[in-house]
Amino acid sequence: MKKLVIMLAVLLALGMAAFAQEENMSSSDAVTGGESGHVFAFGFAPEVNWNSWEGVAMGAALNFDFNFGGVFGLGINVTASYDFFGGLVTLEPAVLFRWYIISENYTGLFLQADVGAYLFLNEEINPTITGGLRLGYCIPLGGSFYIEPYGRAGYPFVYGVGVTMGFRF
Repeated sequence: MKKLVIMLAVLLALGMAAFAQEENMSSSDAVTGGESGHVFAFGFAPEVNWNSWEGVAMGAALNFDFNFGGVFGLGINVTASYDFFGGLVTLEPAVLFRWYIISENYTGLFLQADVGAYLFLNEEINPTITGGLRLGYCIPLGGSFYIEPYGRAGYPFVYGVGVTMGFRF
């Protein structure tokens, strides 16, 4: 559990460092992030998934991504899950590649591919590879706040559904 807390603190620190990056951005760099100039995104998502021996588990995800090329995003996503019935703890650090299918400043319908590690954190750490696809819809709320309802499917977690809430900067 201590390692999970440390990992989440590091991801939060990375997100805060990105705020400093925005102030040094030139006007030409802001244009590449869309009309709004938002290039980076940082979000948190509660999730229900099948990271469980039986049934469902509750999870939480942190993500950080960089938008480029008008309709693409690249970043990292870390999902931690706990199966309250079986005691299974999992951690999924992954690299993400996102494509905004219907794009208006990195909003609307998107398809995301995730590839990374899948760690069973019980008596010992048992790693394997994870991969999955996520389909969601990014809804902007105000200048920089957004929400993204999504569903995901892949291996070995089978499925997950959640809502990301975050900031673009």
